[in-house]
Amino acid sequence: GDGTTTIFESSNGKRLFDLTSRSSSTMQSIVFTKDKKYIFGVNRNEFFKWSSRDGSLILKEKFFNQTKKSNDENKNFTLSSNGSLVAGSGHLDVDHNKKTEFVKKHNLITYEDFFVYDVANNKMLFKSKCKPACQNFTFSRNNKLLAINSINAIDIYNVSNWKRVRQINMSKFKTNYLIEFKFNKKGDEIFVFYLVGQIQSFGKYSLRKNKVIKKKVVHENTA
Repeated sequence: GDGTTTIFESSNGKRLFDLTSRSSSTMQSIVFTKDKKYIFGVNRNEFFKWSSRDGSLILKEKFFNQTKKSNDENKNFTLSSNGSLVAGSGHLDVDHNKKTEFVKKHNLITYEDFFVYDVANNKMLFKSKCKPACQNFTFSRNNKLLAINSINAIDIYNVSNWKRVRQINMSKFKTNYLIEFKFNKKGDEIFVFYLVGQIQSFGKYSLRKNKVIKKKVVHENTA
């Protein structure tokens, strides 16, 4: 597309308005605030805050400069459900030689750091090194946990103190190719979609029991 994000009325499908300021890359997360006054969005490089009344732009924060457009679809940024926190890292197309003011201010190393940023208070809450790399981030629905895919594992952090509370090794699902993962509503289980060869599978991991509690084949490519 051309970078335009459009808001629709969910009850009848009516097109309401386009959000001002076109996105330089695919939107990775969009949420409404609890009071429905604002819309927050984040793509691979930028954070946006719009008015939900007319889609006018209130704030735009640029995290990274991008050298080119590619087919890299890894989710390198996400928003908490209330839109107050942004978690993410660099990606394959970041221009490491052309640092943004955000990177300079917070002394980020664009090819190895991940961070959590409090948008409402303009404050860096946490940053650390990706070991060996970070891709795909997701918060639990109650915003108490943050899960990060670090190539061969899913690392889960407690948002209150930024300590890692669990590491789920992908060998438990007999795969090293993770498609997507999400918390359940309670935040005590992780739903995992992954590939084993050409077989697309679904798994469920209990954080309380610290083990896989379900595996299921979703689709097998026989072509």
